[in-house]
Amino acid sequence: MKTISIFLLSVCFLTGCQSEFKQQLKAVEEILIANNLDPARARPISGTIDKKNVFSIGLENDSLRIIPDAIGRLPNIRYLNLNFNKIEHISEEIGNCTALVMIELVGNRLKRLPESLGNLRNLETLELRANQLEYLPQSIGKLQKLKKLTLQRNRLKELPESFGDLRIGTVWLNENELETLPESFSNLRVYDVHLYYNNIKVFPFEALVPRNKLTYFRVGLKNNPLDLNTIPPIVRQYCSSWEVGAVSFGRDKDSILHICNHKLDRTAF
Repeated sequence: MKTISIFLLSVCFLTGCQSEFKQQLKAVEEILIANNLDPARARPISGTIDKKNVFSIGLENDSLRIIPDAIGRLPNIRYLNLNFNKIEHISEEIGNCTALVMIELVGNRLKRLPESLGNLRNLETLELRANQLEYLPQSIGKLQKLKKLTLQRNRLKELPESFGDLRIGTVWLNENELETLPESFSNLRVYDVHLYYNNIKVFPFEALVPRNKLTYFRVGLKNNPLDLNTIPPIVRQYCSSWEVGAVSFGRDKDSILHICNHKLDRTAF
């Protein structure tokens, strides 16, 4: 049987906060019980990261099916690793874990995420690739500190309008079932947008032209069933690789649009 490693890292465990520590450990034991696993396998390890009090839980690769309400009683955890399980459900109570900085859920069976995800305003990394997600919660746009979001290899058919509120460096949306993009997509502040292996038929020009200055989109649309007749003439003119949907759009400090490194006259668009 695989060993479950649970790390509750806290300097307060060494300095007299045993009561809080025990409460945290009890909540983790309840998560194990909800998945028919032996709670005795939860083992605490005390320590620090960067001289800060840190609570971290690692439950990767152990056939977890659900994350129950007990997760909400871990308000101090900052790192949550749940990769490579069989998780189909996460309780809305996870919204109480407002100290979370990183959540890793790679390789599970999630079809949806709790709407309370938007409460995690300190979240910087959200790894969701290789699940079965069909849609995202509208609240995802509230994650203003999010720097990394991986969504490849899911079943997303559309994105919520709030998606455009994000401020992330790279967007991994490849290998989904997207047919279109929300109007708000052009509000994103990103660098790379990976859209290859989706079901996009109409070149999403309006959604891909950034609205914000000092914003640059490098877009990959390869392996979509694109109707080449929908590619705007201006893209055909300036982007030599438009046949495979590899294009770039940007706005400089004066909000002037650049297409594939060609600066456009203000009257051109």
